[in-house]
Amino acid sequence: MPPSRALARVCLRSSPNFSSRSFHPSLLLRIRLHPLSIASPRLSLTAYNGRCAGNLMHDIRRAYSSAAVQGVDPVKPPDFLDEKELAIFDQLKEELNPTELEVQDVSGGCGSMYAVAVTSEKFRGLPMIKQHRLVNEILKEKIKDWHGMQLRTKVP
Repeated sequence: MPPSRALARVCLRSSPNFSSRSFHPSLLLRIRLHPLSIASPRLSLTAYNGRCAGNLMHDIRRAYSSAAVQGVDPVKPPDFLDEKELAIFDQLKEELNPTELEVQDVSGGCGSMYAVAVTSEKFRGLPMIKQHRLVNEILKEKIKDWHGMQLRTKVP
């Protein structure tokens, strides 16, 4: 049974009005993997109509709460980054002090296309275009040798 279905059943069974006839696919919780995360996918749960969102959602959120809230260095490079990805990671980490940072070579290993996802407090109050310009300015010298970059920026 897929984890999403098992989680939905646990949630529904804990509901006082659960019966197998009342189980409907629209009540399922959906598990999404973060698109740039390869080694350790992040769990993201969404209750479609809010029936199951009670204590279970709170417990899950606490289990996956960010390291920034817990006072730990929030951004550490994963072990699987290659040399070029690590250089990009380190440069963005130094300049933006992000709470989340992911860098992935999406060109098949030749280093011509990267996917970058950054969450930083430095983006607060800036429109998305200015957030992207800030990242582009930081990586300006590296970008000259690339074919392209997929960039996602967020404010924590």
